[in-house]
Amino acid sequence: MEISQTNFSSLLKESIRELDSSNRTNCKNITIEISQCPSYEELLGTGLEHPLELLSLHEKIPHKNSLGYEEQIPEKIILFQKSIENACSSEDEIKQMIIETLLNQISPSNNDLS
Repeated sequence: MEISQTNFSSLLKESIRELDSSNRTNCKNITIEISQCPSYEELLGTGLEHPLELLSLHEKIPHKNSLGYEEQIPEKIILFQKSIENACSSEDEIKQMIIETLLNQISPSNNDLS
């Protein structure tokens, strides 16, 4: 299912509002961007062959490697709109996929590099 970037952005905002308060707080320290599809470089190291298989990417400098720059370089989650659309058949499914993807990216198990 394809939707406009404006509509996708609105679904992202709704999804963030639906997160519980602790997860919403975690999102406040992370920049969330929307990109249409991952680049070849973004696919490197994922083990995925097709760009539409990658739903999101979390860019973070682990605290042990940050050399004091963690306050200057924010974390970033990139949501790949075409990949999410490809996995969904309705706007409700897109919103649910966004929520699940964000929760997966901000869960403590993904932050154990620090």
